[in-house]
Amino acid sequence: MKSIKIILVLTLLILGISGFGMSNTASAASSVNSKNCNKDINHSWCYRVDNPHFNGDVYHVHIYKKSVHYYCIRLDNLSECDKKKNKVHKYESLPTYVQDKVMNDSKVKEHVKKYNKNAQGWANKIPKWALVSAAAVLVALSAITVFFPGDDVFAWGVLLRALA
Repeated sequence: MKSIKIILVLTLLILGISGFGMSNTASAASSVNSKNCNKDINHSWCYRVDNPHFNGDVYHVHIYKKSVHYYCIRLDNLSECDKKKNKVHKYESLPTYVQDKVMNDSKVKEHVKKYNKNAQGWANKIPKWALVSAAAVLVALSAITVFFPGDDVFAWGVLLRALA
């Protein structure tokens, strides 16, 4: 009987210290800006995916560099939101690694896909043989020109994407 009381007291003590295993935030805080972000990009950039705040609002992403609000992007049409708060006013003004990290986030992809259901519909209708053929023609044409290596990279990229 005494051992059961000790186990019960220890269990309650452990649960009390851990806060009953519950957190007051939906996801882990950022090490860059724990007040405003919940996902880090690197040591100075972070972001947060927000739910709609009111009826008619949409999912959107706030991007910060340390504690400075740099940009807010709507996920329905990928345009700017919170224009007065933003330090830059074009998504393309952000570093490419920041753009890539945000757009490769699973929640961001999910919401963009939800809002834009038919965004890739036309591309899915193109037969694979046509994509591979067009890409092979691009590679052949790029082999003819030797002055600009950028077209070679583009053509090979298209071919590899078509084969994937």
